[in-house]
Amino acid sequence: MTLDTRVYVHDEVDVHELFAECRRLLGADESHRSFDGPSRWSSHRDSWTISNDLGQGLPALLAIDYRPGAPLRPDGDACSAYCDPEDDRHYHQSAMWCEVSFDTAYGYADSRGGCGALHARLVFDLGQWLDERGVAWSWRNEFDGEVHGGDERYVRLRDLADDGQEAMRWFKGIVEPAIAARLRAGEEGSR
Repeated sequence: MTLDTRVYVHDEVDVHELFAECRRLLGADESHRSFDGPSRWSSHRDSWTISNDLGQGLPALLAIDYRPGAPLRPDGDACSAYCDPEDDRHYHQSAMWCEVSFDTAYGYADSRGGCGALHARLVFDLGQWLDERGVAWSWRNEFDGEVHGGDERYVRLRDLADDGQEAMRWFKGIVEPAIAARLRAGEEGSR
């Protein structure tokens, strides 16, 4: 189980500079491998992904979906691949140049908190970097699905940190003990 926080970059930005900044925020250096090419997993048609490779010890997986030289989603009123106008929960993502994903296990913890606190710091620091360049952005809280832009985008980071703590307590209190019990039962059954 992971926390996947999305940052929507609405204005044009150099995606490779953005990726370098996100890597810096994660503590990545030249030894951390990455991929840049046609997307294998994106929900956006004909998109590319630039991402860190898995299993390198970084605090979050990083992926940016984009289109070379064009907006990832040019029309916020157009239906996406998962759009169903007949559905009561019909929703259109906003127009964006690219989409950043930070993805971290619920059980993650460092000296400053869990996955929610990490993502709140990442979004805050990346937001500052984008603001310094005059680039509009918003972010989506995976816990409640709400997208925060404008004046509330920094204020609502507190929700992300709080919800992350709750997710970590759930993971540590329910999921980990259930996995441990299942493993013990499997070991006893194989004897």
